[in-house]
Amino acid sequence: MTVKVPSQRWKVVFLTDAAPLPERKFRSEGAAYQAVNRERQLIREGSSRVKRAVVYEWQKDSGRWMTFERHDLKKEAAELSAADAKVESAVDAASKGDEK
Repeated sequence: MTVKVPSQRWKVVFLTDAAPLPERKFRSEGAAYQAVNRERQLIREGSSRVKRAVVYEWQKDSGRWMTFERHDLKKEAAELSAADAKVESAVDAASKGDEK
């Protein structure tokens, strides 16, 4: 039995507290991660209810979807926001030092 290889070999499933959202398929790893990054940004802006994401890749040898990577997007977004705040604080401190 031959398994047909899908034309879109990457997919992402976003998960909320309530349930997973419909899977989204992509032709490349880059396109899949653009979607993950976009969702992470929406979480940072407070306009997304997504908590996690699972990236899958179609494995030709096994003929099935395999988990490529898991992301805790809510945690990652919080870490990025904290890092941004730290940088802003350092820049503010440096600019106040220049004023003296």
